[in-house]
Amino acid sequence: MTQAAPGAGDGTALELTVSSDGQVCIPASRLHEVALVHLVSGLDDTTAAEHEGCDCSTTLSGYTEWVNASSLVTIGWDWQLEAASLTLSRTGPPSSNLVLYDEAAADISAKAARQLLARFVDNTDWQKDTFGHLSKRYR
Repeated sequence: MTQAAPGAGDGTALELTVSSDGQVCIPASRLHEVALVHLVSGLDDTTAAEHEGCDCSTTLSGYTEWVNASSLVTIGWDWQLEAASLTLSRTGPPSSNLVLYDEAAADISAKAARQLLARFVDNTDWQKDTFGHLSKRYR
């Protein structure tokens, strides 16, 4: 299945090709054109009971999942709250159904794909939407 998504203003559409196993294939050079929309975020299931009676600090952590407008692309990652600055930071590599390929149409290595996805996520302003969702979900 192939679906066209708007390009980055250059007049060309980004084609999203979906394989039979649900992976979405795009050129690595066009990853920046994938516009993400927040889907869901939540807190990890660590319980306060684990720390009951403990005079120790705990770390607030969770997950967030994002999709593109057509919901074909999905990217998720774990995060933790940095207590000193009250900001969220990504922990570990993102997971995704994206398969990135190079100019020669060859799949890039898993390591290179993880690095590109991590850089892509880190260059988005995901923290604001994640905080907003969490504050509504856990009132």
